[in-house]
Amino acid sequence: FRSYELLVEIFEHLSEHSEFYTIMLSSNRFPRFWKRLYTIFRNATNHNSEIFDSNDSIPQDILNSYILGAYFGVMIQWIKRGMPYTPKYMAEKLASIKTVI
Repeated sequence: FRSYELLVEIFEHLSEHSEFYTIMLSSNRFPRFWKRLYTIFRNATNHNSEIFDSNDSIPQDILNSYILGAYFGVMIQWIKRGMPYTPKYMAEKLASIKTVI
């Protein structure tokens, strides 16, 4: 992920609004909310094709979807577990993951 600062901002936002996101996660009545949030993230990465390090053998849109799905899953689990790590720690760990395909 080329924008460590963006990851920090995302995790800080999730942390600052933790009550809202926890409520939205705990209710099965709001699946459209999560689908819409994922779509916003996906569209942001699709418009900025350099957001994830490219591998010449993998089309950028496939790589973006793969990595975004993993990051989104980590963010959701972080919220569900009560945000046990700081936003900066989470951003550092996600930014340090090297995807090997």
